[in-house]
Amino acid sequence: MVLKGVWSHFALCQKDTFFKAMINRHFKHKVTYTHAYLIHLGYTHLG
Repeated sequence: MVLKGVWSHFALCQKDTFFKAMINRHFKHKVTYTHAYLIHLGYTHLG
């Protein structure tokens, strides 16, 4: 539930940034960074 909340929060806050990243030349880099950030949030909130 917590992780789902984190995903929802991230999706709402980063929606525009995500779509911009999709058309960015550094798409792969941004996706990698995003995944690392989500993992960090997940572990932080799940403790």
